[in-house]
Amino acid sequence: MNERKLKPGWKMVRFGGIAQNIVERIDPANARTDVYVGLEHLDPTTLHLRRWGHPRDVSGEKLVFQKGDTIFGKRRAYQRKLALAEFDGICSAHAMVLRPHLKLVLPEFFPFFLQSNAFMDRAVEISVGSLSPTINWGTLRDQEFALPPIEEQKRIAEILWAADKAEERYLAVIAKVDTLQRSYISDIVSDHSYPSIPLNEVVNTLNGYAFKSKNYTRNGIRIIRINNVQKGSVVDGDSKFYPNLDSENLHRYALREKDLLVSLTGNVGRVGRMPESLLPAALNQRVACLRSRNQRIDMDFLFWLLNYGPFEKDCIGHSNGSAQKNLSTVWLGQYGILLPTIEKQRSLSVVLEQLEHSVAKLKLQIKAFRTIGSALMKQTIENAGGDDV
Repeated sequence: MNERKLKPGWKMVRFGGIAQNIVERIDPANARTDVYVGLEHLDPTTLHLRRWGHPRDVSGEKLVFQKGDTIFGKRRAYQRKLALAEFDGICSAHAMVLRPHLKLVLPEFFPFFLQSNAFMDRAVEISVGSLSPTINWGTLRDQEFALPPIEEQKRIAEILWAADKAEERYLAVIAKVDTLQRSYISDIVSDHSYPSIPLNEVVNTLNGYAFKSKNYTRNGIRIIRINNVQKGSVVDGDSKFYPNLDSENLHRYALREKDLLVSLTGNVGRVGRMPESLLPAALNQRVACLRSRNQRIDMDFLFWLLNYGPFEKDCIGHSNGSAQKNLSTVWLGQYGILLPTIEKQRSLSVVLEQLEHSVAKLKLQIKAFRTIGSALMKQTIENAGGDDV
């Protein structure tokens, strides 16, 4: 893109002309802060720092950042990890501490510019290395980008920060709903007037089959593997397929809607509920299936009980292996739960499902805010030259 193709008032600038790379280093033992930010603490969906560690937990020289700086993950830039610092601290040397030059770019606009596809795509493009591609400041500094005039930056930033503020309010409501849901389950697991029973009294614990990867096909029966089972859901994560189940008499591994699936390997104890949208599907050996065996259990209630009670923590504590955790289906079947009456289970399930429905609506609103932000950045930053870009 050249100067004459830009929108009026826009100009091409070297990145080094709009940002400084702050490289003040410090030994964590000498840091006068309680905040350490590693790449694992950066969330690609938000500019906010929601979690961090402590300097005493790390060693080796780290970078110093100040309130208002942007922490940008220069390693594996395709993960799109960055955050605006709302306080002082130290961060991983695998990040860059970027500080805007105020004469050319507004500090409230700068982090959104870094989130744009125009910047992120370039960052990925100039990364070097195969196993852990990293950005060199010397290369990034010389990259040219289209930058809007200050008034345009101000307009964009006002809209995007307004959307961000609304998103933060919705996230706060979601957190409160989550706390309320947990409190309902906490009341159950702390009420010992309910009888305690092993899971195998009310559900069948089904083992999966070791489907051979060489027999996978592009379509057919979906194989539910460990990466499909997330906390609270079963997702279409890099799904694999099998031609059919009849030819090898594997129909006993077929799954049904609302089966509860439990991860047995790695992050043990995650519980997801099988959705109709992913059927037909069959069970892999690293996942267990809990299926109702009588009228004493409401499976929706059991889903909430296992997700919001101590189940996952108990699974981790009773798993075997050091490098990779493994959970026994025998232990799983013997796991004890407190069981209210079926009427109590159903009434509680209705309340929890209604709360979850409200959360789903809030998440759709959050998605809409993010879509607005992406569309605005595409219309402005990424299409700075109009049809000639």
